[in-house]
Amino acid sequence: MLAEFIESLWDVPNFQQGKLRDLQTKSLEETFFELQIARSLLVRGLLIDFVIPSGIRGKDYDLNAAIENQPIAIEIKCKPGDQAFDDNKLIDPLKHAARRQLPKEGGGVIFLKLSTSWLYEPSFLAHADRLARNFLRNYSRINALLFHWEEWRRMGAMARINCFKAYINEKPKRPVAGIEQLDTSRGLLEYSPITNLPISYI
Repeated sequence: MLAEFIESLWDVPNFQQGKLRDLQTKSLEETFFELQIARSLLVRGLLIDFVIPSGIRGKDYDLNAAIENQPIAIEIKCKPGDQAFDDNKLIDPLKHAARRQLPKEGGGVIFLKLSTSWLYEPSFLAHADRLARNFLRNYSRINALLFHWEEWRRMGAMARINCFKAYINEKPKRPVAGIEQLDTSRGLLEYSPITNLPISYI
């Protein structure tokens, strides 16, 4: 899948100049998730380019996209799979993206891949739901927040399912018509010719 993502994104502006370095400097899980989201946007005609890291406040996010010619700045976060949950581990990266990385002007969206271990904690999703809604009320510059996680489910054989939940800001500073399209990125179910294991991806 990583090879497929690299091949499909190869000609996207700034991919070769900047993003390939992340495979050497960032965790593989983090980079894989970013490429996964980028590919999902690409196949739906929403992706414009990758943003080369600058360290400049408000210009240090990951992707530029557009919905019906309306620009969207996208920041992608990934929590490691073996962390114990607490509120700050969920909220702090969201606050950092809103305050320092995403621009004050225009639409802003954050994708966050949840730590797998969090999903086994009782009532985690309900707790995360409350935190997400409070976050959007406090940060009007963020148009949408999307949580992603992975689950194994029995669908004939066992399948690895990419799940997500989208939160759309009801009172954003800069509305983006059609922002709910980000909530329709469910992928196709494909089968490996070697194992016949159904694999879904965004």
